[in-house]
Amino acid sequence: MAHGSWLMAHGSWFMVHGSWLMAHSSWLMAHGSWFMAHGSWFMVHGSWLMVHWVCIPQMSNTNPMNNQQ
Repeated sequence: MAHGSWLMAHGSWFMVHGSWLMAHSSWLMAHGSWFMAHGSWFMVHGSWLMVHWVCIPQMSNTNPMNNQQ
């Protein structure tokens, strides 16, 4: 009987956490597909922004016209 009460206690614990996990997994799946779609969009625009904000200003800093004080 000791194991029966132990299993009942853990069974209710698993039922609570199982329903919690199912609710959050469906939420995560919905948002995961959203993040995947936007992640590819951000990767494309992020690389574009890095080129325009990092690479091009550094190239223009080597331009002697910009270094005149």
